[in-house]
Amino acid sequence: MAGGVDMAEIIWKTKEEIEQEREVEIANPEQVMSKQIADLTIDNKKKDMLIQNLAKTVSELNIKVSQLEGGNA
Repeated sequence: MAGGVDMAEIIWKTKEEIEQEREVEIANPEQVMSKQIADLTIDNKKKDMLIQNLAKTVSELNIKVSQLEGGNA
């Protein structure tokens, strides 16, 4: 778990819920594909935000290290 974000989630479903989802997938494959694409897009945006936050943190830490090194010279 990095940065308080758990990338893996366990979702418990009943047999009936799984069967209903399969019926919907068979009935509307285009809708299912659109939802999957939307979900992947959201996941990618979340990862992009995490990467930006990490880059910012690394940059801030590099500045602090440089300041500390300059103070010890």
